[in-house]
Amino acid sequence: MNPLRSVAALAALLGLACGGSGEAREDGAVVLHASNSAELSALSRAFAEAQAAGAEQVEVVLAPGTYADTTLTLQDRGKPPTVQLDIRSAGPGPAILHNTRLSLKARAISLEGLVVEDWQGAESPVVVAVGESLTIAEVTFRRLAPQPHSTPAVHIKGLKRSGPKTIRIADSWMRDSAAEQLILIDASASDPVAEASLARVGFVGNTAQTLLFGYALRTLHAEEIAAADPAVDSLLWCAWSENTVTLTGSALALSGRQPWLRRDANPPDPSITFAEPVITGSMIEPGGAAPESAPEHLGELLRWLQTP
Repeated sequence: MNPLRSVAALAALLGLACGGSGEAREDGAVVLHASNSAELSALSRAFAEAQAAGAEQVEVVLAPGTYADTTLTLQDRGKPPTVQLDIRSAGPGPAILHNTRLSLKARAISLEGLVVEDWQGAESPVVVAVGESLTIAEVTFRRLAPQPHSTPAVHIKGLKRSGPKTIRIADSWMRDSAAEQLILIDASASDPVAEASLARVGFVGNTAQTLLFGYALRTLHAEEIAAADPAVDSLLWCAWSENTVTLTGSALALSGRQPWLRRDANPPDPSITFAEPVITGSMIEPGGAAPESAPEHLGELLRWLQTP
């Protein structure tokens, strides 16, 4: 944080910008609050004011409930970006973003305790641009069908000239959604994703060529992944770089039309080679069928898929 800005001055500035919904902590972090759709959309100005005031960490706290038919745009204008942006539900219970678009850009971003649902717009409902890291925890994405079908449901962009990135998705769901690539990780060879991890993530009832497509994705660790998706061809499709893939303790029931892991140089490059994936304690069932009513809890889904 800019040392010339006092916490008291920053708090006063945020009170004016946010209608009293912003506060500055003693550590210099800025906390912004919203409890309805109008307050949510107004956070864009508050975020810009916080960054202009020198804040390097902004926490957005959403009251549990439904926010509908709006957009949350929070864009770090730094070159390179400097802000750590954390968006979470105040709990107990999630903040539900219904037909609402997220457009985020920051040095580091975390999303926690959210539900993103019911989108059929002409853009990706979730666009996240990161310089260093992204963490998604306890987030459910459901009934997302962006148009056209080639538009990803979740678009993760790695910013250039900001170095290698890390991405972590844990304890989350993607349900009943449709796109060629449900999650697109879009990085460059000069600023690759050094490591991505998926842990305890469930995919149910989706339609896609691949659940996750990654450009310049060097390493992926997937653990306790449950996929009951007979209308999905692959769990992972990687392009543009050599990479290492591990799959541990997972159960995949996919279409069987393509391998669960697809990799190519795109464009072809004879210098790029791919090591065999390391698979431990996992079950892969081509053409597997999802139950008529998929259980909500990831543990129940894992037990169902692992039942002989």
